[in-house]
Amino acid sequence: MSKKEAQKWVAELVAIDRGEVPSNVTFGDAYERYLESPSAMKHKTCVNALQEFNPSAQSMLLVDFDTKFMNAWIAYMRSRIKPTSVKRYFYTVAGIFMRAKQLGLIDKIMWDGDLLRLPESSAGRERRITIDELNLFYTDADYVAEKALISTRQITCWCMDFAIETAMRGGEILKTRWDNVHPTFIHLPANITKTCTARDVPLSRTARNLVKTARESTNSEMLMPIKMGTLKSCFEKMRNRIGIKDLHFHDTRHEATTRLAKKLHVLDLARVTGHSNINELMTYYNKDARELADLL
Repeated sequence: MSKKEAQKWVAELVAIDRGEVPSNVTFGDAYERYLESPSAMKHKTCVNALQEFNPSAQSMLLVDFDTKFMNAWIAYMRSRIKPTSVKRYFYTVAGIFMRAKQLGLIDKIMWDGDLLRLPESSAGRERRITIDELNLFYTDADYVAEKALISTRQITCWCMDFAIETAMRGGEILKTRWDNVHPTFIHLPANITKTCTARDVPLSRTARNLVKTARESTNSEMLMPIKMGTLKSCFEKMRNRIGIKDLHFHDTRHEATTRLAKKLHVLDLARVTGHSNINELMTYYNKDARELADLL
C-alpha cells in the first residue's frame, strides 16, 4: 500500500468512526474491501464486464452508480451476453455495494431496484441424458469404462460418466489434482469451485472404478489432463455427429443431481453438489411423473 493509499484508508476509518459516510469511496476501493470477505463471490468476469462498458468504472465514486447508469450497463450486457449471465453479473456487482453499505462506506445504494430493466428469469432446463444417448457416445468413441483411455473422445466419455456419478462441473473435474483425490472422496479446494467454497465430493463404487481407469490412463498430476475448451469442442463434435439435439455437457449435472436425489437427503445432496441455497437445487432436480409415481 502506498503512502497516499494509506492516508485515504485512514481517512475513511476516521469518518466511519465518527459516524460519517465517506464521500470519496470509489468502486475499486469497495471491490478490494469486498474481496476481504471469505464468502465473497470472486468472479472477476463480472467486474470486467462493468469495465468493458465503462473503462473508468474502478475510479467512479459509489454514489455515481445510479439507476440511469445501471440500466445503461444492463442494456449493454443484454446486447452481448445471455439473460442469465446478465443477471448473474449484476447481482455479483450488487453484492459489492451491499458489502460497502454494511461497512459504512456508503449510506445507501443509489439505484432504485424497482426501476432496473433486468431480463426476465427464464425457465430452468429440464434436459436429462438417456441411457440410449450415452450409449451412442460410447459407441462413437469406442469407449469402455474399465479400459485405459487413449483418445480425446474416450476422455470426453469418461468425463461425462464421472460428472454423472459425482455431480461435479466439467471445470471442477479438469482442475482436480491427484493430491486431492482420496480413496472415498475428492476434495475440491475453494479456488476451483464456481461458488469459491471448498467441498468434499463422495465417490460411489462406480466413481471409484472410474478413478482407477483415470490412474491407469495418465501420468499427469491432474485427474484428467485436457483443457475445458478441448472437452467442450470434442463433446459438441460427437453430439453433432451422432445426431443428438439440444444437449450440453452441463446437462450431466442435471442428470447426476436427479439420480443422487433418489439416494440422499436434500441437505446431504446440497453438500455434494455445492448448493448453499436449497431452492437452487430445483434447477437440477428433474424427476419425471413416472419416477415420482414409483415413490408413492
